[in-house]
Amino acid sequence: MAEKIPDVSHVEPDLQGIGKRIREVRFRLGMDRKGKDMPQKEFGALIGITGDLVGKMERGVSTPTLATLVRIAALSGKGLDWLVTGTERTQQKANHRN
Repeated sequence: MAEKIPDVSHVEPDLQGIGKRIREVRFRLGMDRKGKDMPQKEFGALIGITGDLVGKMERGVSTPTLATLVRIAALSGKGLDWLVTGTERTQQKANHRN
C-alpha cells in the first residue's frame, strides 16, 4: 500500500531565517579570512551573484535559487538542510534514510 503524501501546498519558506543564516555564513567567512565582516559584494562574487542580491536575501525580501543555496551551503561547512531549515541532520540519520 502506498504512503499518503502530505499536503504541503501551504508551506512557505522562512526567508527571514534563511537570510539570517546566509548572513551568518558571510560573517564567519570574513572572520576566518580578515577578522571582520566580509562585504556583501565580495561574498556575492564568491557565489556568483551581486552584492545587492546578497543584501536582499539576508533581509528576507528575495528568495535564493537552489543553485545559490547549494553554493552557500558548500561554503558554510554545514548542509543545505541547515541553511534552509536551521537544523542539521546528523550523518547517521542521513545514512539511515538511504
